[in-house]
Amino acid sequence: MKATVSAQEVQLVLESKIGKELSSSEDFSNTIADFLNTWTFQPDELSDYAKKLEDTIFQEIYTRLGRGMRYRSRNGQVIHIYSDDLPELADRCLALLLPRFSPSAEAYAVLQPLAFDSGSYAAMLTLYRRYPEQLGEMNLSFIARMMTQRAQAECLPQILYP
Repeated sequence: MKATVSAQEVQLVLESKIGKELSSSEDFSNTIADFLNTWTFQPDELSDYAKKLEDTIFQEIYTRLGRGMRYRSRNGQVIHIYSDDLPELADRCLALLLPRFSPSAEAYAVLQPLAFDSGSYAAMLTLYRRYPEQLGEMNLSFIARMMTQRAQAECLPQILYP
């Protein structure tokens, strides 16, 4: 059985990208957390699920911000969310969810190309946390350095560090 993703965790991982005002909206973070918590991990459905998550995030943002998908934060900064940002937002949310599932050979076979061919941070984090023996010590060390650098550059919260 997996642990659930909380609305607070969703807020935390999206805050640096979409701003605190939008990410802390209770309905927004609850909707995304609820969507994450309804999925039972099926490796062969991961791509479709990621796309549905991306669509859900888009719908929630569009509903709140309208066509321009931008707003002025309390500190006066204009935050504009682009459609190109949506896959990254979904990947950050998946990084909360995927490492919580039990490892399997089928999941590893799906996650490995997603991590290394597509650059999915969620897939890398899951491989790092749940499949260290398959990666080997040298690859594990390399992945940890690469992920830490990316997490620092993107201002990700500690919960998403390797």
